[in-house]
Amino acid sequence: MNNSYKVGLAAISLLLLQGCNTDKTVDTNHDAIVKVQTSPPDGATNVTPNTNFNVTFSQPMDSAEAQMHFMLHEGWGVGGMEMEGHFEWNVARNQMIFNPMEPLQPNMTYTMHLKGMMRGIDGWMHIPLFDSTVSGGGMMMSGRMMGGIEDDEIRIVCSTGPDIRRQLDLNLTGDVIFVADGGSGDIAAIDPATNAIIGIQPHQNIKFFHHLYLSPDRTRLVVSDPGENMSSGGSGGHGGHGGTIIGQSHILVLDSRTLLEVGRLNIEGVVHNALVTPDGQNLLFNNANHNMLHRYSFPALMPQSSYSVGIEPLEVSVTPDGEYALIANSGNNTVTRVHLKMDMPADNVTVGATPVGAWISPDGTTAWVTNEGSKSITVLTISPFAVVTTIALGFTPGQAFVNPVRPEAYVADEDNGQVVIFNSTTYARLGQITTGAGAHGIVFSPDGTKAFVTNENVRSVSVIDTGNRTVLATVQVGIRPNGIVYRRAL
Repeated sequence: MNNSYKVGLAAISLLLLQGCNTDKTVDTNHDAIVKVQTSPPDGATNVTPNTNFNVTFSQPMDSAEAQMHFMLHEGWGVGGMEMEGHFEWNVARNQMIFNPMEPLQPNMTYTMHLKGMMRGIDGWMHIPLFDSTVSGGGMMMSGRMMGGIEDDEIRIVCSTGPDIRRQLDLNLTGDVIFVADGGSGDIAAIDPATNAIIGIQPHQNIKFFHHLYLSPDRTRLVVSDPGENMSSGGSGGHGGHGGTIIGQSHILVLDSRTLLEVGRLNIEGVVHNALVTPDGQNLLFNNANHNMLHRYSFPALMPQSSYSVGIEPLEVSVTPDGEYALIANSGNNTVTRVHLKMDMPADNVTVGATPVGAWISPDGTTAWVTNEGSKSITVLTISPFAVVTTIALGFTPGQAFVNPVRPEAYVADEDNGQVVIFNSTTYARLGQITTGAGAHGIVFSPDGTKAFVTNENVRSVSVIDTGNRTVLATVQVGIRPNGIVYRRAL
């Protein structure tokens, strides 16, 4: 390899040396600079089908930890089919060889991950730590703090063909669940019939995908990159939305069959989410720095109008009939209602501290507002626009949605790794279901029999049977799975 990447935090650091040797003596203590060489090197092409993957460390490693945090999969990015195989180590424990059980496929891109939490035999974590550099076939994202030690990783990409294929060949026409990765520019597709990953499509120049929404005809997917890590436990993340900085956000429009980009807006300021109105003609998004709701034409993405809302607006939601948009204003503890179909002044109601989203019920009559600062839910009626009740939670809420066929509301409990169930009419607490650390995003199947929950801190999606309130399956996906949506077959 010709590229060198340096990763460090204070005295603990990593230098990834690609294809070059060194005579430097490395001390086996936590102040050491650990050097890593890989074979095949990053960006290698025409790799032979029976290739073994070799990682050489400059100091002895804990073999069990290293194997646990190593992964090889088909495709470029974070996802794709993971390769099974077995490991070999040399006597010095500084060279690991991964032998795939099956030959590599022809003309296929492969990604090798060296994840966080690897330890030397001295017990210290050496690679990778904060401010890491992520490699992906020449694509570098330097100086990123990805929210925690376990999230950071180095990616080495090679191909059995003549080039690196940066996109997956997808044609998603059946029912599918889409998951946005809050730690990268990846969108995952999961088959709800088998709870298996179909594929993960990467997108370049994206830092932190957040929430995502479908167009009314289901052929387009809209997803935001707010330019900040909104994931649980990350800098500026859930539980700490306030104090947004001025940066650049991205709104991507993707083909829901291929997950390839068909449109993009670059916005100065923090855009928490974006969605298409039910008539399919407009795109709505807030700008948290400008205290505005913006309306663009869709799919042309041309500006149409803007509305003044509250301070630091985050999530925007829209009623099923397209009549109203609701905006959660985290800076002044209000929710704004904008009448989209009539030229009327926006009105506001006061809710709890640091509201993040006003999650509208399937019938369009109520909204469940998640207040991070006060750790509560404010239930609103939309017309008339008024507070019905406030539910004290005692935990930081993620998303909150009402089941489309059952009188139950699911609220993600980010602090305790579970979803808490309330009666959506009486607001009585009915129980809870353990999912995983950093539970955040929620979506129901159209028939309401299943719920799908993203667990940001353990890289998974929990599949819940809503009838008996049990977890049916856990799907490992992404770095920080965040937003989630269910698309019916096209």
